[in-house]
Amino acid sequence: MITINHEIIEKNDKIMRRLVRDWTYSPSSPETLLVAFCLKNQKLIELLNKYPYVVDFEYEINPGYTNLGKGDLILADAKNNLLAAEFKYIDLISSGKTARTKRNKDRGKVQEQALIYANMLQRKYPKAEVNFCSITNEEISWELRMKFKEFVEKKQTDWVNREANLFPI
Repeated sequence: MITINHEIIEKNDKIMRRLVRDWTYSPSSPETLLVAFCLKNQKLIELLNKYPYVVDFEYEINPGYTNLGKGDLILADAKNNLLAAEFKYIDLISSGKTARTKRNKDRGKVQEQALIYANMLQRKYPKAEVNFCSITNEEISWELRMKFKEFVEKKQTDWVNREANLFPI
């Protein structure tokens, strides 16, 4: 059984949050930005706010075998419950049947991944209650989508400014 020592899990939480934040200091994938944004606004996202502690980020489902998949985020609560959270950035600008089909496929894939990763966590921690969720940028509220857009734009500006300072002309 997972036993949460609050001192250890709080320290680990700070380390993991710093790791997620540091990953966004250089050009990052939209999914990584979505994870960072959701952690920053965790209390506003119903699926995540019940699990305040970050246990792991970008973890190998089967350590040493990256080809078997990498999970996005594992969260925990104070009662030894775990949440396998998977994130997917979905292109909302493209339109038409092909774009709609791709969005539906992406939504299904991220939900399937979350379920598979939760099942693997359950095998690893058989006495823990393991839940799962999938989060896409289209599923968060309109207000959070606008904040996410601002977050991404700020990160992109930071990257450009950092590059200009590293490689002045």
